[in-house]
Amino acid sequence: MLKLQVNKNSLRGFAAGVLFSTAVLSFVYYSESPKKAASVQAENVERKDPATQPIKAIEMPKAATSIPKQTQPEPKVYTYRLVIEKGMSPEKVAEILEKAHIIPDRKLLNKYLNDTGLMGLVRYGTYDLNSNMKIPEIAKIITTPKAE
Repeated sequence: MLKLQVNKNSLRGFAAGVLFSTAVLSFVYYSESPKKAASVQAENVERKDPATQPIKAIEMPKAATSIPKQTQPEPKVYTYRLVIEKGMSPEKVAEILEKAHIIPDRKLLNKYLNDTGLMGLVRYGTYDLNSNMKIPEIAKIITTPKAE
């Protein structure tokens, strides 16, 4: 078995070989690229590529033949009378509101209540809510004690 001894001179020789081969490959790569680019450009000129032609004026249709505007249907607003009973968990409240289409996802309300420290402050009672309300607004309503 042949043992290779690694010393300064053998390491320098290896590094010089890598550097030389990189230089040769770079020279070959960069010397061929301009020739290919020139031939591709010549083909485009010969074919009269539409991308290289100047833009011509485009005539717009007259107002009399205009296309009718498409209006987006307005989103339906859902209203819901939420009844929170004593001992009901905030997760259950969020589930009810999701099923009533008041909030898009129950996780959003739960996360907001948890992040703001309002999770344990949900109050029992009856609340009128609608789907135009934002999560913070709903959270404020269901965590604020009602004046009796």
